[in-house]
Order: sequence, then structure tokens, then C-alpha cells
Amino acid sequence: MRLFQHSPSSYPTVTNSTDEYASDEQPEHSKQDGRDTQELSDDGTEVTNPPLEPEEEVIEPIAFELQIERAMGLCTSPNRWNSKLLNTYVTLHAGESSPLITSTVPESTRPVWNHYQELVLNPQEVIEKQHLIFKVWHQTTGRQDMSCDRMLGFTSVDLGPLLVGFRSLNGWYNIMDFTSQVKGQIKIAITPKRELNQLKTKAVRFMNQGMTSPNTSGHLPPIHSSHPYHYQSTNTSTTVPVSTDSSAAARERHHQTHLRGVRESHQRLHSNRRSWEKEEPSLSHLKETLRLVIKMLQSSKN
Repeated sequence: MRLFQHSPSSYPTVTNSTDEYASDEQPEHSKQDGRDTQELSDDGTEVTNPPLEPEEEVIEPIAFELQIERAMGLCTSPNRWNSKLLNTYVTLHAGESSPLITSTVPESTRPVWNHYQELVLNPQEVIEKQHLIFKVWHQTTGRQDMSCDRMLGFTSVDLGPLLVGFRSLNGWYNIMDFTSQVKGQIKIAITPKRELNQLKTKAVRFMNQGMTSPNTSGHLPPIHSSHPYHYQSTNTSTTVPVSTDSSAAARERHHQTHLRGVRESHQRLHSNRRSWEKEEPSLSHLKETLRLVIKMLQSSKN
């Protein structure tokens, strides 16, 4: 048998692949080192860029259709020198626009205004305050003048239901005086002219931000039992867009915020009443003087 001997030159040449790969990968390692160096701070800790916050969506002012229809159960004027029925009108201060003022209905305990007006509100004001304060006045002179007219009371309309799916608010609200006594009822309707879906999300986020309020007790006077159609919704399948784990806490925070706003308004109105009461003796004295002058003129003619 013949044996074939292979010379060393006949074997395949084996190259050092490790050096080859090392030379090819070296630039990548260098780049990697350079990239790591850029992500490290001076003290050697890794620097991470914070994620960019999404820009907050700008919401245009919201237009509402407002109707101040009527009132009932108003008390007569308690003034000593005036036993006539009330001459009533309603005002609303909302936003930066001039106050809304209805016409005056003379000498009636059941005035009917049927006042229709468009109301434009700032979205942030709707989210944070979530209520409107209506004031009912008794006109004491020949023209409307809130500096001397007597305020019978106020009512607070909660806008919160509009932010959780209700299409409109339409019902009777109690009129409260300075001593938290009910002085009558007023019927008000508020309907937004467009959907409030954008406000719903922002309102839930605002209520879930952990707002803290003082530990207050008491509740707003109930009126829903006697007027069951306080809130109206044209879509019965509307769901409340609030997470189940925090809906109760959010509603409680909203109630406390609403109650605190009503009490602050009540305190401001009470302070205004004290200032008016200080001026009342001078007005009474003027009327008494005028009565004496008329009596003297009549006696002089006789």
C-alpha cells in the first residue's frame, strides 16, 4: 500500500481569526466607550434625560345657554317703612365680563323673569370653582342699585354634573339668606353649547391631585326630594368617567370644595350686609325727615 505524504505547504493555512475580529470590532468598542462617556457625569453616575412632558391642550372658552325662569315662596319686605311686596331681580358675577342682571319684577312673591342669555366661561374657572352664585335682590329705589338695594339671598348652582356626563342642569334651587334660612326657591337652567369631553379628563385630574380642604361638617340643604328633576340628562347610558378606586374620594373632595366656596361667598355677603345695616339709619332718618317736611307743607297750605 502506497502512503502519500503531504508537505506542510499542502495543509490549509490557518489564520488568527481572533486578531481579525478584534481589529474589526475595535472601532465599535471605541465608539461605545465614547457614547458611554457622554452619558456619564463628572462623578461617574449615569445621566438620564427626563422624558418630555406632553404639551397641555388649550381649551377654548365655553358658551352656555342660561335661563333664569322664575322664583316662588319669596317673603315680603320686612322694612318698617315699606310693607309692599318685593321688587326682585337676579344678578350673576362670573368671569371677567360685566355682571348679568335680569329685569325687575315689581310687587310679587312669585316673580317670572324668563331671562335668556349666553354665558361664556373660562374652562379653568369651570374646573376649579365648579359652581355659580346667583343673588336675588329687592329693589328699594326707582332703579337697580346694588349698593343700596337689599339682597334677599343667594343660591349656588353646582356645575359638577356637567363634567361627568349630564347634558344640562334644569331645576329648582333654594335661596339662602345670611343666616342659612331658606327664603324661597328659584328655577334655573344651564346647558353647554358643545360637548365637555375635554373638560371631563382635566376635571378628574384636578380632583385627583390630592386637594386638601378643612374638616368641615354639614351639607347643603336638600332640595332634590321635592324637585326630583334637578338634573336632566338626555343620554341615560352616560357613564361617569372617574376611576373606580378614587371616585368616592374625588366626589368628597369636590363636595368639600363646593361647600367651602359657598361658605366663603356667604361670609362676603354677610360682611356686605353689615356695611349696609350701618347705612340704614341714615336712610331711615332721611325718609322720616322727608315725611315731616311733607306734613309741614300740607299744614301750611291749610
